[in-house]
Amino acid sequence: MTRICFETGKPLPETAQPSARFIDADARQAWNNRRKVRGAQLYDMFMAYRYQRGVGKTLKLFSLMCKVAAGWRAEDKAANRTTFEPLVVPPTTEHL
Repeated sequence: MTRICFETGKPLPETAQPSARFIDADARQAWNNRRKVRGAQLYDMFMAYRYQRGVGKTLKLFSLMCKVAAGWRAEDKAANRTTFEPLVVPPTTEHL
């Protein structure tokens, strides 16, 4: 399976480390900078939603956060970027 760069959508070279996610340092920096900006925006909305309930309800902040995330996803798809690093659910150990 060909691995692709999270930022550019281009295939990673065959010689790339197994843990590599980016084609080069510029791609990694662009990805991380966008995550910082988006995270800061989402953080402010979430904190207002959580701790200023009246404001959050009036502004419909949860709905706004979902719309903002959908906009980011559409923007990333148009640029052929990965929107987020998929989470992996660790296996659970059932207690006997």
